[in-house]
Amino acid sequence: EMGMESPLITNSSGETFKDIVELPNGCLCCSAKDGLITALDRLLEERQRFDYVLVEATGVADPQSICEIFWVDDELGSKVYLDGVVALVDSQNALHLLDGDGVGAELGLQAESAKQVACADVLIMNKADLTSEAHRAKVAARIVALNPTATVHESTYAEVPLSALLAIKAFDRQRLATSLSA
Repeated sequence: EMGMESPLITNSSGETFKDIVELPNGCLCCSAKDGLITALDRLLEERQRFDYVLVEATGVADPQSICEIFWVDDELGSKVYLDGVVALVDSQNALHLLDGDGVGAELGLQAESAKQVACADVLIMNKADLTSEAHRAKVAARIVALNPTATVHESTYAEVPLSALLAIKAFDRQRLATSLSA
């Protein structure tokens, strides 16, 4: 079953991707976790068909639980590794969400928002075109305070170079544990 976004995803030639695996009816943090593992196993059987697997989660997902799917015993090794965690930060609303006021209070997402920032290896401050430089500086200061080791990029329409997202080899389980304990 394909969701509403699948017809929108195209390659550089404008052709619609047909090989999208969607995990409906649950979140990766809990009920759909086994579905992701099964989908990864299936993809690994066809390794020659892809370079990367991107896992997109909702704005309220628990990134730590998703990262745990990729944690394997270093002694055993793995055919896959977690390259990095990328979080999209809504520059217009980030301070409200992180402070739990205004929109943030209504939604009750303060803890989830802070955890997503803390878990990220790359933070994309989106909507740069809709916020002032002074406001973006406040947002940047706040997210860097929550996660001083993440790379921060400003964007409009979430456009960043692929080199900022793929083959970054940024994920570090120990850094994540330290970031979450702070």
